[in-house]
Amino acid sequence: MTVVKNQQDKMVLTRIQNSWQVCIDYRKINQATRKDYFPLSYIDQVLKKVYVDSHSTGGPT
Repeated sequence: MTVVKNQQDKMVLTRIQNSWQVCIDYRKINQATRKDYFPLSYIDQVLKKVYVDSHSTGGPT
């Protein structure tokens, strides 16, 4: 890491990088793909439903 001053005379950490870094712009492919109309539930919602269902019916379904 190297510390340099920017235009506002603030000290900024910079990193010396000796390797390639790949940057990909996904905006066009995101526009072309179909959106997920049935998103997955959060794991806590799934676990809560399983817990409630198993206790209300006497066992897992």
